[in-house]
Amino acid sequence: MSRHSMVDFPLYFDSTVMPQPHTWTETSNVVETVNKTEAGTDQVDVVRLDKLTISVEYGCTDDLARTLKAFSKQNSIVVKYYDIETDDYKQRTMRMRKFSVALVQHSNELLAVRGVWRVSFDLEEF
Repeated sequence: MSRHSMVDFPLYFDSTVMPQPHTWTETSNVVETVNKTEAGTDQVDVVRLDKLTISVEYGCTDDLARTLKAFSKQNSIVVKYYDIETDDYKQRTMRMRKFSVALVQHSNELLAVRGVWRVSFDLEEF
């Protein structure tokens, strides 16, 4: 079996190839309903396993910050990314939430770009 590197799995937002972010943290959530029985025990109905939230952070120039801001205004995006479980691409429809952008100190003095920006957001699966 031939091994691939992460370079072989670029990140996609819709059909746009994105650079790899500085941080990418996946959290798999369980959606469940918990009710108390008359005996005082929990009755748990699992509605869904593996509902994904991904926390992302980029350090980037104004061009990428602008692109990310545009994605944050969309109702949903299709995220195609490397999945450690399948060792292949996985594709999920997600929404971008908690979008935050901050100018890195003193980067406003750079001549080649309009600042260096720290951009963070969560991708939440529908």
